[in-house]
Amino acid sequence: MKGSKFFVFVLCILLLLYFLYQLNAYTSYRTLISPGTMIAGLDVGHLTEEQARSVVEQAFDSPVILQYEDETINLHPHRVEFRLQQSTVWAELARRRADMSLLRGFGTFLLGEDPPPVVIPAEGKFNELKLLQFLQDVSKEHDRGMLAPHAKAETLTFSPGQPARLLDIEASLPPIVAALNSASEREVTLVVDRGAEPPPPDISLLEQMMGWITEDLKGIVGVYAKNLETGEELVIHGDVAYAGMSILKIPIMFETYRWLKQEPDEETAKLLRETMITSGNFTANLLLRQIGYRQAGDENGFAGVEVLNASLQRLGLVNTFMATPYDTKELPRRITTPANARTDLTTYPDPYMQTTPLDAGMLLEMVYRLSKGGGTLMAAFPGQFTAQEGQAMVDLMVQNHEAILLEGGLPEGTRLAHKHGYVEDTHADAAIVLTPEVDFVLAVFIYYEEGWLGQLSLPIFADVATATHNYFNIENPYIRPDRTQE
Repeated sequence: MKGSKFFVFVLCILLLLYFLYQLNAYTSYRTLISPGTMIAGLDVGHLTEEQARSVVEQAFDSPVILQYEDETINLHPHRVEFRLQQSTVWAELARRRADMSLLRGFGTFLLGEDPPPVVIPAEGKFNELKLLQFLQDVSKEHDRGMLAPHAKAETLTFSPGQPARLLDIEASLPPIVAALNSASEREVTLVVDRGAEPPPPDISLLEQMMGWITEDLKGIVGVYAKNLETGEELVIHGDVAYAGMSILKIPIMFETYRWLKQEPDEETAKLLRETMITSGNFTANLLLRQIGYRQAGDENGFAGVEVLNASLQRLGLVNTFMATPYDTKELPRRITTPANARTDLTTYPDPYMQTTPLDAGMLLEMVYRLSKGGGTLMAAFPGQFTAQEGQAMVDLMVQNHEAILLEGGLPEGTRLAHKHGYVEDTHADAAIVLTPEVDFVLAVFIYYEEGWLGQLSLPIFADVATATHNYFNIENPYIRPDRTQE
């Protein structure tokens, strides 16, 4: 019996000590703001009132972030004389805390329960006229009229233009006022009205850029560029006759494939590689002899030239011809074309072989269309070409890295199926350019009227290639390392 009383006594003592311990803990707990208390959206639970005041003041002193489309603007509260009505906030907090009686609060504490959440709004005063003036200043600085598409000479890029935009001040005011009165939600997307869309860019922009690129050269620059998906094209001096040079190896290549009944044998494949990759004149003449033998039964380069010219005429390329095989000494007979008969512009083209930027570009487009299973070559010579042969020709020209002309202005890794050529006063490069967004043809011929062209052509080729790439890839331009981005 005595043992039971002692046990009860000890238990009571322990309970009393536990009660006193918890009461002391609760007393300390009561000095802090209860968890779940929000002031203007800011959690101040578990803070002393002094700490809460500091946190709230810092929050309301921070700028409101205004987003004008992709531009960020800071609105500092002092600009509009914003003042938080702190006495109201803290009086309301004191009232809410007083509403929780000591006994009820202690019971909740002992049970480990969170008190009911307390949400206290905050409101400040500000100078409405100054806020309005601030937004009017934003409007003046960031609003704009419609921006038409335009070329950017510094970067060789093109802007697609932008529609007009106008800040809607009246619609933007309410969310800004709400953000000024919030400690947590202090970002606002401004209401911006859009005007009419600008017209789409057109090829005249690329033509303008070409004028800037070539304006200092004393000579004639011919350019043919064509988007192989949309058909949009640029022609500058496209029907001016230029020396044909090694560009004429492109029709030699497809004429060779025209007479093949199967894949080229090892010897023919070697001749094609050396002709198209290392630009061998000797191997090109050997292919002409093959062409002459297969068509005319005459294993003679001149017979091959006649076959080649007949095919070019059939394809409608009336300004392109070979008078003799490569490196022939004898003076050829004069061949007159619409291009070399012009009297207004002349590049004094090589009488042995000639072409134009337009014809060179069309030659490459024919090869490209053939690789896709259609186009002029298949139509003009039914049953004599296959898509596989077209692709083989493209793949062969992609391996040509002998001269860095157009390639020098394209993004690293761009696939370029091309053939280049040069004589003393004329350089040319004609290419199928394969990019992730679009494929296009680009043929560029440069004639220098003062004679030796040398390396003067290199920056022109590079700039023309960059500009053309960027026009046809207007949303994903290539900014060259040697160009300064605006």
